[in-house]
Amino acid sequence: MTGVSLGRLARGRSRRWTLLCLALTGAIALVDAFLTTNAILIGLLIVGPLVSSARSGPRGVLAVTAFAVALGLVLGVPDDVFGSKEHLLRILIVVAGGSLAIWTASIRQSRERTADLLGVQAAVARILSSSDTLEQATPRILEAVCATLGWDSGAIWRVRRRRNVIECVGMWAAPDVDATALADQSRGLAFARGEGLPGRVWRSGQAAWVLDVELDPTLPRAAALLASGLSSGLAFPLRSSSGIVGVVEFFARDEQQPDRHVLDLMDALGGQVGEYVERKRAEAAVQESEARKRAILDSALDCVITMDQEGRVLEFNPAAERTFGYSAEEAIGAELASLIIPPALRERHREGVRRIVATGKSEMLGQRLELIGMRKDGSEFPVELTLTAIDAGESPPIFAGYIRDLSERRRSEEAQRRLALIVESSDDAIMSKDRNGVITSWNSGAQRLYGWTPEEAIGQSIRLIVPDERRNEEQKILDSVLRDERIERHETIRVRKDGSKVDVALSISPIKDAAGEIVGASVIAHDNSEPKRIAFLAEAQALLGSSLDYTTTLENLARLSVPYISDWCIVDVVNPDGAIERLATAHLDPEKEALAAELRERYPRTDLERGAREAIAVGRSTLVRQISDEQLARAAHDEEHLAILRELGLQSGMIVPLRARARSIGAITFLSAESGRQFDEEDLALAEDLAGRAAIAVDNARLYGERSYIASTLQQALLPDNLPEIPGVELAARYVAAGEGTEVGGDFYDIYRSGEATWGLAIGDVRGKGPRAAAVTALTRYTLRTASLSQTAPSRILMTLNEAMLRQRSDDRFCTVAYASIEPSERGGITMRLGVGGHPLPLLVRRDGAVERVGRPGTLIGLVPDPDILDVTVELSPGESLVLYTDGVSEARSQEDGLFGEERLIELLRDCASCDAAFIAERIEQRVREFQDQSSADDLAVLVMRVRERSKGSAERAAERFVPAKRPAPA
Repeated sequence: MTGVSLGRLARGRSRRWTLLCLALTGAIALVDAFLTTNAILIGLLIVGPLVSSARSGPRGVLAVTAFAVALGLVLGVPDDVFGSKEHLLRILIVVAGGSLAIWTASIRQSRERTADLLGVQAAVARILSSSDTLEQATPRILEAVCATLGWDSGAIWRVRRRRNVIECVGMWAAPDVDATALADQSRGLAFARGEGLPGRVWRSGQAAWVLDVELDPTLPRAAALLASGLSSGLAFPLRSSSGIVGVVEFFARDEQQPDRHVLDLMDALGGQVGEYVERKRAEAAVQESEARKRAILDSALDCVITMDQEGRVLEFNPAAERTFGYSAEEAIGAELASLIIPPALRERHREGVRRIVATGKSEMLGQRLELIGMRKDGSEFPVELTLTAIDAGESPPIFAGYIRDLSERRRSEEAQRRLALIVESSDDAIMSKDRNGVITSWNSGAQRLYGWTPEEAIGQSIRLIVPDERRNEEQKILDSVLRDERIERHETIRVRKDGSKVDVALSISPIKDAAGEIVGASVIAHDNSEPKRIAFLAEAQALLGSSLDYTTTLENLARLSVPYISDWCIVDVVNPDGAIERLATAHLDPEKEALAAELRERYPRTDLERGAREAIAVGRSTLVRQISDEQLARAAHDEEHLAILRELGLQSGMIVPLRARARSIGAITFLSAESGRQFDEEDLALAEDLAGRAAIAVDNARLYGERSYIASTLQQALLPDNLPEIPGVELAARYVAAGEGTEVGGDFYDIYRSGEATWGLAIGDVRGKGPRAAAVTALTRYTLRTASLSQTAPSRILMTLNEAMLRQRSDDRFCTVAYASIEPSERGGITMRLGVGGHPLPLLVRRDGAVERVGRPGTLIGLVPDPDILDVTVELSPGESLVLYTDGVSEARSQEDGLFGEERLIELLRDCASCDAAFIAERIEQRVREFQDQSSADDLAVLVMRVRERSKGSAERAAERFVPAKRPAPA
């Protein structure tokens, strides 16, 4: 076989014909062999090769010829002519005839190949001519080529120039080929130049023949190809006059060898399809351009009307329809003058058109003219017209008119006149400036805010009211305006005529002339001092209330104060031992903060610290309007220190005490430097307001901390210090208090030795929180311990607790308790007796993962004189775990999923059957914390007991477990 020169069907017919010719040649040989020796039919063997050349390929004819020559040599023996001249002559005849047959088959096959290839080209041409898009033509093209040339699958890829990638347009596969995975992967890919087989052909511009997909490392889709049973392939570019526009690829299941004729065909097909793609792309561009132009005309707010040299309307856009009242159908073809020009002006219009046509010149062309237009109902209105002539080559010119209704503008001008009156009387400062920042208008509100009269301000640069340190800011504002950007609200600082500074909020808009060019900006400013002060205090209050860590809060407050109040903010507080500690030093520049820290380390005793100590001691604020050089010199330790202080450029200062409950707990120092700000009584009032709020927050945080410490200490006293060591048993517990830690919780657990070989386990939940709950918890724990010294049955121990609680009972205090007494069993496990008083039943986790509730529900403890409590005995084998918990686990709540519930807990424990006690307890706590909303969290207690697995030495440990605890000898 010679590559893919014939289709699979043709190859099948060729093979069958070759086999038939081989049979014919064999039949002639048999006839010769059975006839008499005088009948020599060796020469007739030439019939086989000649007949095979009619349909077989050159290889098939060669096979038949070789078979005929071999039979001719063998037949020389029975014919008694072997080796004779006659025998050799007949063999040569067969050889010559076979050679002629091979040559004939080659010529025939070449013509058939050419016919097939031309047929493919013709089929592709027909498909392209009948298809509107490449996507529509792709499967038909691929099927035509593959069916004729014997490929099993194909795909067409198109170059996306804007994204500079090549993407799959479509695929085709033979019915017996499962190429679903390949198709899905190909449609989702976009190759860059040089990537994958399509990208490689795109970059090289040459066809690529893949002999073995599995051996080609550059094929990202090799796995999908092999999964589809495809092993070899061919890809070639689609060319157009503008370059490569796509790639076509084919794949086959059997190995295909390169074929020059196929490559020539593919080159022709590549050009054929490529030109089609380019043509469709050009058509789409033209359609897009036309659609864009039409969309522009249709969406234009101005009227666009075109007319020919005779004044007839050629185009009438929707804006013209709305403005003049004519539909496009009514207007097109009619004379423009009779439609939209008042009767008195029509002759002038017609004369102007004739003059422009004759001379090609007019003063009206390209100018904005204000004229009078007429609507369909005869009403006249002012319009603005711009007329242009469109050169149509050798044809007469076409005129385009752009018309704008000026009615609204005239109304707007009147509105602007009224607006000017409003602006002048506005309380806000309203001004305007040109493109160079020169003030062009200045209302009375601006005079009241800044102090300059209109005569003093107009003509001056806007820098008149801009502080030196904000000159760059003003240039940025002007640049934004010139970019046609509106600034809704910009908070900044401006300078009054007397040199004082004022916080202002600016709204800035571009000012445009009639042509739409930006000629300046309008600025509306209002005094923002009080709103900014209120907003600052609100933000500070939110910050002070956001955390109970007063150290962090004061540090953040210092940073919030910079630069709103000052350039520097320093916070000192009085510690419980009376020492003054510096908590924060804030400045916008971190390098200056580092310098301040270095100065404090080198010069610890400064006037600044003495000022803070004095403010704390006397409880009064200090205001320094202007820090003089003499004051710096007195504060400096040496010349180097003085030079650094001068370099800092300190200008003004305030030291304000932090006072709460009639005592000073610290001081805040505010310093101005590079801003040049000089503090006054208004600034001091703001600083004292801020310090008062901060002092209350600090005092509350300290009180809260003390309360939390007391609650935490009391809570720890109500729980075991540590879990005891019980031979053969693992113990683990978790306790999580709800809330912020300021109240003692009611959940508890306890584990203690109750006899020579017995241990008591208790877990419970006391109603409520706080000191009263703590008292009931303590009563419960110590009553259980005391009762277990004389009682062994859990029910009797809980009855004793019930009596004790009833004797000291209040109406709202009761508890739930689960109590268990454990001791070693004969089989190496644990024997447990369990009594439950209103508490959730413990869960027993078996070795196989089964989880079951143990115990019998009982009555709450502390409610009735004779509670219903039953004892249950349970055997725990090695590897089994007992889980006791409070309702903080089962009643944990999530807004999305409701209660955590016992079923979730059981499911969790099934997965922990082989885990140790510590892991089980930690896992329960973790899952509950992840599940619940913090706002609805309750106290949580978990106690896990697990019987250790038996291993080497288990007998010794079992014996150890039976040894009674040694009690101390009596004194």
